[in-house]
Amino acid sequence: MSKRVCCTHCQGTIEIASRAMSVFCPLCNKRLVVEDIRVQRYYAVRELATCGDVLVSARGHLVAAVKAGNLTVNGRLQGNVAVGGCVRLGKQAAVLGDIRAPRIRVEDGATLRGFVRIEGGAAEPVPGTEPEPPADPQRPAAPRSSRSSRSQRDAQTPSTRARKRVSEP
Repeated sequence: MSKRVCCTHCQGTIEIASRAMSVFCPLCNKRLVVEDIRVQRYYAVRELATCGDVLVSARGHLVAAVKAGNLTVNGRLQGNVAVGGCVRLGKQAAVLGDIRAPRIRVEDGATLRGFVRIEGGAAEPVPGTEPEPPADPQRPAAPRSSRSSRSQRDAQTPSTRARKRVSEP
């Protein structure tokens, strides 16, 4: 039996044995930890990277940059987070750092001080909305201003508008 995991270094998808605890990524030749990690007390490292799940228990305090498959925080976490799956913040969670994940679930009472970037998941489009058409490669994009053209026209004085009408053929 085998399972598919995403490399925490190169984000490549590889297939490994289901009982493996660590492997070398054939794409980037770096070591991957595949096992789940549970933090039950104070634990400080520079980076905690695993293709498995990371669980910070209610009495746990993790100080690290975290790269993981999924992350569940019920205690304290200090450091930036990059997760390929889901981040779950329990009601007693306290996170100080930025989070990047395709899905995040925050329960009432959790504390988060940092930025959240939701990316990487296959999001379904909202009905009734259409994406912007791609820009024409032959035509350079027009520079965007802080005001729309209508608000710029409205901001002109009446005398300026009159002069423009007179000068235009």
